[in-house]
Amino acid sequence: MNSHLPMMVEWKGRRVVVAGGGRVALKRVKTLMTCRAEIIVVSPSLHPELSLLEKSGEITCYRRTFTSSDSKGTDLLIIATSDQKENDRIAALSERIPLINRVDGGSGGNVHFPGFLKRGRLTISVSTDGASPMLASKLKQRLESEYGEGYGEYVDFLHHCRTLLKESSMNKETQHDFLREILKEDYHDTEAQKRVLDDIHSYRKGGGTCQD
Repeated sequence: MNSHLPMMVEWKGRRVVVAGGGRVALKRVKTLMTCRAEIIVVSPSLHPELSLLEKSGEITCYRRTFTSSDSKGTDLLIIATSDQKENDRIAALSERIPLINRVDGGSGGNVHFPGFLKRGRLTISVSTDGASPMLASKLKQRLESEYGEGYGEYVDFLHHCRTLLKESSMNKETQHDFLREILKEDYHDTEAQKRVLDDIHSYRKGGGTCQD
């Protein structure tokens, strides 16, 4: 039985150590940078892009092999070297770290990175629990097509409306009806969104009915 549970975790400022300096490590680093984690890379050699990120001050790098001291204060460890024996050694030194991702799927890991799509505030993740990464990739591509780059702006509009209504005197049932109404595709249009926001502002001032 699958015992994994997807959840959203606040990573801003949390210490993440990436053991490995190659292409796969770079991919993990780029993912973690989107959530503003404190990223430390430990590896004798670095991918050129990792070196550039170090020079820009976006990550910290130590050009050496992983040691037990790297575990101290670490919230998440990414084990991403190309040597399975080295990965086993790192895992054995890291038993006190609560969250460990082994990119080679070896023992000691308890975290998986699903494929995911971000559109502003919207995040959609896809995982097959390792059964078929190709299927997960295919589904992600389908979602990218369905939810284009501009979809994040629509989600921002929904958030803005919800915030304004929560601060208004409108009763909860009417708020829910209103928020359900603007889920219709008609409101993906920016002009329609503007009319809705004008209506809400008018209602909050006591001069509108907040109706379509």
